[in-house]
Amino acid sequence: MKNTAIAMSCAMALCFSCLAVFIACSDKSPVTPPPPTTYQLTVIASAGGTITAPASPTVTVNKDAATTIRAQANAGYFFSEWTDTSGNASIAYKNSAYTTVKLVSGNAVLQAGFIPVVSGLTPIDISAFEKEAGANFSYFKGTWTALPDFHALTPDTSGPCDSLDVMALPHQSHNFGVVFTAYLSIPMAYDYTFYLRSSDGSQLLLNDSVIINNDSIHSSPVEDSATVYLSDYPAPTYQIEVRYFDAGSSPSLGVGYACSDIGIDKQTIIGALSRPSTAPVPKISVTSPAGGEAYHLGDTIHVRWTYRNARGQVFASLSVDSGKTISLISPRAFPADTNWYNWQIPLGADTLITQSAFIEVDEYPPYNLFGKSNPFSIAARRK
Repeated sequence: MKNTAIAMSCAMALCFSCLAVFIACSDKSPVTPPPPTTYQLTVIASAGGTITAPASPTVTVNKDAATTIRAQANAGYFFSEWTDTSGNASIAYKNSAYTTVKLVSGNAVLQAGFIPVVSGLTPIDISAFEKEAGANFSYFKGTWTALPDFHALTPDTSGPCDSLDVMALPHQSHNFGVVFTAYLSIPMAYDYTFYLRSSDGSQLLLNDSVIINNDSIHSSPVEDSATVYLSDYPAPTYQIEVRYFDAGSSPSLGVGYACSDIGIDKQTIIGALSRPSTAPVPKISVTSPAGGEAYHLGDTIHVRWTYRNARGQVFASLSVDSGKTISLISPRAFPADTNWYNWQIPLGADTLITQSAFIEVDEYPPYNLFGKSNPFSIAARRK
């Protein structure tokens, strides 16, 4: 009996011990992770644009979480950069209107900056130059996170092209840049809206003035636009330049324009582009006088010239003051196949006496090619 009582006592003690352990385990609460650190992100726009992301001006974001921000330029402006005066924000690409930001140490206010598009652009008169349809391109290999100064770099290849289509050019898969240049002809003077869509960064310039700045890395194509008034006087032509780089995204570049006043819907710029002609350049060379001759009043000057790749009529002129002034000496314009003219120096024209005369042969307007002789002298009438 004594042994049985001891056994029962031990069993009851063990049972109470297990119950105590169970009760102790049941009373232990599960571990709750601390709440995430959050900050207030405020995104505002300066004059010239609006914010399209985030949806509210101020949002609550988690620390170190990437938040999309996006700005849209108004007509007549282009996006410049994001600014953060708090120093608490890490902006992926501050020169891109469409990018992400992380708040690393506190609240932040970001401002999108915009720059007015240059107005009052002066058209370029290129009527004196031979032109053909298309554009020119320069191709560069390199790795960038923003548009470099392409004009300070040496292109790997360059030449003529049919359009501003980067995919039509031979290029490597990624890490390259292209600069397109051409003349853009407009049909009439109106407000024109230009569009630039790219992945990655791009810029559009007219007459060397930035019209659209769509710079920095874009993981997917981003489009920006700007409206500018273009005059057609004294000429309906402007120089257009498009700069582009790819840094790893799928290469993509689209350049277009629209003018609702004259029924031009948004379209790719193709037919309105031209470039300097790659055909042989016309050339005029004056072969006589050869230079160094000593003429006198009353003498006859035998003017001779060559006119290669002729494209119009020519006329002859004389300068007696090293080119400060020039006077017509031919009675009419000569056909392109004429290559000589004998001109007698007037006997009483004492104002023509000089040690620095030359003959110039010019193309008839609207062309402006010319050639001139080496200097010669004109003295008083022979004794």
